Amino acid sequence: LILGMRSDSEKAGAKFVMFSHVGKIEGDPSHLAALQAGYSGLAFDVGKAERELRKFADANGVAMISSTAQVEAEKDLYFGIDDDHMNAKGYEVVAKALAEDLRKQGLLPVN
Repeated sequence: LILGMRSDSEKAGAKFVMFSHVGKIEGDPSHLAALQAGYSGLAFDVGKAERELRKFADANGVAMISSTAQVEAEKDLYFGIDDDHMNAKGYEVVAKALAEDLRKQGLLPVN
């Protein structure tokens, strides 16, 4: 699917890039701690999804951008315990991180 989307994008004259969404379990240590407390015998590998996407991207020459480090460095980016969505601050952090990574990789012009 990803390779098909890349092919269709390039046929249309666009550059293709993918990124993994940083979910609350990866970006909010208190949410992960609450899950681990509720499932004490279960090991959580919160970085696996991005590692697997990165491995796929590298093996297939697909550009990939990330906001994981920036999200992990911030606090209070998600709504309450019953809502896994990012709040406005979270989306601002992600947007800035993705734009920075796009520019660093030469996928967007430097202003």
